[in-house]
Amino acid sequence: MRLTYHIFRFLERRGYYICRSYKRPRNAGNPLQLGFAALLSSGASPVYCVQIGAADGVSNDPLRPILASQEGRVKAVLVEPQPGYAASLRELYQNSNSVEIFEVAVARESGTLELHLPKDPKDAQKASLNADQRKKFPTVEFETIPVRAVTVRELLEGAKFERVDLLQIDAEGLDYEILSQFFESGIFQRIARCMVLLLCGHKPFDDHLGKALLHQGLAHVIVHARF
Repeated sequence: MRLTYHIFRFLERRGYYICRSYKRPRNAGNPLQLGFAALLSSGASPVYCVQIGAADGVSNDPLRPILASQEGRVKAVLVEPQPGYAASLRELYQNSNSVEIFEVAVARESGTLELHLPKDPKDAQKASLNADQRKKFPTVEFETIPVRAVTVRELLEGAKFERVDLLQIDAEGLDYEILSQFFESGIFQRIARCMVLLLCGHKPFDDHLGKALLHQGLAHVIVHARF
């Protein structure tokens, strides 16, 4: 397990939370936390959160401050296919009744996928379901491991979520592909309240997403950023 994870956990137990600068004015704050506050003020309680690509749950995770401070006001599903990261998440949230960990990948069809995983744990953030990831990092040694894949519908059924108020996706270039599956699932049609959508992606943002949300009558905040 990475040393940085243990350092973060050590500091967090003592009331400190360290994160990377957002490279914007200091008073702007974490847009995800601001959106969460808006959801609570709109009457969403608990707030149903889905995070695709949760990593270790600590390093550069914009959702962590919410999950750490809002026990009882949030129900969250954290999705992470990497075994090492999933184990870190289970340890991190072992005493939480609000968070459930799914060690799976999200795909259009359920089954088994190949995850291209760096052999050195220090490079774990470079893992991807896309084989082209190996070409992007020619000096990194990868191995291929099988991971279970579920559809968005299966994920939501397993979590017993009838709606999603807050969705964060950070899936190494597959963000928009996964998002389209959420639209197709019909889950957004069940939301009457404000929804926050945080995309941590690699493609230019397209206003089609905002128009699609508005078309379904959703008040929403869309943030396209990398933390």
